[in-house]
Amino acid sequence: MNSFIKRINIKLNVQILFLLMLGAEASIIFADNSGAVLTTAKSHYTQQQYRAAIKLLKVAVKDFPESAELHHWLGKAYGREAQRANWLRAPGLAKKTRRHFERAVELDPQYLPGWLDLFEYYLAAPGFLGGGQRPAERAGMQIERLDPVLGAEVADRLQARFDAGDD
Repeated sequence: MNSFIKRINIKLNVQILFLLMLGAEASIIFADNSGAVLTTAKSHYTQQQYRAAIKLLKVAVKDFPESAELHHWLGKAYGREAQRANWLRAPGLAKKTRRHFERAVELDPQYLPGWLDLFEYYLAAPGFLGGGQRPAERAGMQIERLDPVLGAEVADRLQARFDAGDD
């Protein structure tokens, strides 16, 4: 990335963080920079700064509630935060993860990344958090419709997971 783009990205990050720290409405930034905000949130995510990603994505989802990609990435950030959270916070974060994954695929039923992460959630989460064999199978069938090769891999994983009696 050249230095000019880095300077612009840093300036945008500082503006967003300043507004969030003040508790101001960040809508004005997202109106023209939703792609930059998503890029910044993904950067926080890859740097394991999940709380920062969640803060940005919550505002973005509020401003763009029909964006499957924003819901998906917010779900991913909540999921990673849930993995690091204590046992009191983790279930609530896990439920938010599931809700945003489900909302992403509801908004765009063809959104394969959302289906794949929703499948992983259903496969890993216990029943009281919405996981289990039946929801994983439903997600797997949709994945198979969208991509038969991935669908076969998902079916193999389902069979291995639930034939082992882990449910």
